Amino acid sequence: MTDQASGQRAVRGSDHAELLSQYGLGMALGEASPVGSMPRPAAPANAPAALQNLVALAVQLCNAQYGAINVITEDEFHQIAAKGLEPLMCAREDSLCGQVFKYGRTVVVADCTEDPRFRANPFVDGRFGAVRFYATTPLLTKDGVPLGTLCIFDEKPGNLTDQQAAGLETLAAQVVDVLDLQLRTRQLDATVSSCSAATNCWANSPAGSAMTCGGR
Repeated sequence: MTDQASGQRAVRGSDHAELLSQYGLGMALGEASPVGSMPRPAAPANAPAALQNLVALAVQLCNAQYGAINVITEDEFHQIAAKGLEPLMCAREDSLCGQVFKYGRTVVVADCTEDPRFRANPFVDGRFGAVRFYATTPLLTKDGVPLGTLCIFDEKPGNLTDQQAAGLETLAAQVVDVLDLQLRTRQLDATVSSCSAATNCWANSPAGSAMTCGGR
C-alpha cells in the first residue's frame, strides 16, 4: 500500500487557495512564515470537529504519539487538527509533509534521522523537534486534487504494518468525506441565501408588489 503512485492532479497556487476557501479552509491561510523561522500557533481554521476524532483515531491505529491533519499550500504548512500537540503553522519547506506532498502517495519513514530527505529537517535535527518515526498520506478530492495530508509521528523509531498503512489511507479518505460534506453544506447555504435575496428583491419590486396586492 505504501509508495504506490497516485492520480494526484497539479493545481496552480491561486486555484488551490480558491479551492481551500470553498472547502471552508481559507481561514487557515495567513501570511507565509519565512523559511527557518520558528513555527507559530495555527490561526483558527474553521475545521469540522469530526476531524479531531479522525486524527486521534489515526494516532491510536498507528501506535504513535502525535498526529495532525494539515493544509498545504505553495509556501505554507498549517495544521487544522492535531493530537498530542497544539496545531501550528510554518513554512512549507520546513515541514516534513511539505517535502513529500508532491509524491501523492503514502510515505512511511521508520527513522527520519537515517533518511536523507529528512535528517537535516528542523523538525528532526532538534531545531524545532526530534521526530524519528513518521508516516503521511495525502488528502485527495474525488478529482485527485490534494488538499493536504494526514500524518502521524513519534520521537522514537517505528513502522507501520500493511494493515495500518491501509487504515491510515482509509482515515484520510474519511477526512476528505468530512470536508466534502462541509463544502456541500456551504454551497447549499449560499444557494438558499441567493434564492432568499432574489425572492426579497422580487417582492419589493413594482411587479412583485402589484402581484401581491392583486392576490389579496
